[in-house]
Amino acid sequence: MISSNTIGAWEKWINVTRSRCHLHFDLDGGSLDSHVKIGLEAGRKTAARIVGDFPRPLSSVLEVGSSVGFNCLALSERFPDVSIIGIEPDGEACEVAAAMSLDFGAANARFVEGVGECLPFPDASFDLIVCHTVIEHVNDVDTCIAEMARVLRPGGCLHLDAPNYLWPWEPHLRIVIPPLCPKPLLRVLAKLQGAGTHADYANHLKMVYPDWVERCFKRHGLRWTNRVESKMLLAASGDRSQIVAYGRAASILAILQSIGLARLAISILLRTGLYPSILYTACKRISD
Repeated sequence: MISSNTIGAWEKWINVTRSRCHLHFDLDGGSLDSHVKIGLEAGRKTAARIVGDFPRPLSSVLEVGSSVGFNCLALSERFPDVSIIGIEPDGEACEVAAAMSLDFGAANARFVEGVGECLPFPDASFDLIVCHTVIEHVNDVDTCIAEMARVLRPGGCLHLDAPNYLWPWEPHLRIVIPPLCPKPLLRVLAKLQGAGTHADYANHLKMVYPDWVERCFKRHGLRWTNRVESKMLLAASGDRSQIVAYGRAASILAILQSIGLARLAISILLRTGLYPSILYTACKRISD
């Protein structure tokens, strides 16, 4: 049951979010009740995927860029005895998340207004950090990764997902672009492809790509696994359980698998970095 306090928080957030971040925001299912149900179910799927990638005991989890809190609420539901913290620069989103945590009895979840470049937590505070489709929005990618590495415990992991700007698609503006598209050209392409009213949104985006992110990991003492490889291998085998978008690309991999060329194609894609999403699990070294 969604309380009147939660409804008010949602209304306040919806009034401002399209101009800040969620350019195409609409209520899934056409109503707030449906939207919350769909959001929680998506959060549960995300939580299950994270746990599959990080099957270790947990005592504390941080989500950097927690938005309205669906992932945190799903993690809270899955781990009721684990401290779950979401940090988010959008104060209205934090209000929504806090109100929903009361509605759904998520006593172990709390939400903090703040930014990834200056995490208000002591060193080595968290076993797991979740950062999904956020790193492309921060002011300083390297500083944000440095902060996440700082607050990870030795042996803890960062679960990071983001768009890959070597791929010729900008998912926020929903336009075709060349790899690592310069901002002036991106704004022109936005206008040519009917997204001109949102062209200035490109100003704050960081065109992240695998090599850039991996250099940051290395600089801050993180060892990483590129989860794109396992995802592509699953798609090639016909398993689409982890495919949310780019179904056509998955079909092509399946065809290549049938003629014995999928592994070669995947190797080439990994070497060139030409795939839609950055997907990493990056773990902090345990001191000798």
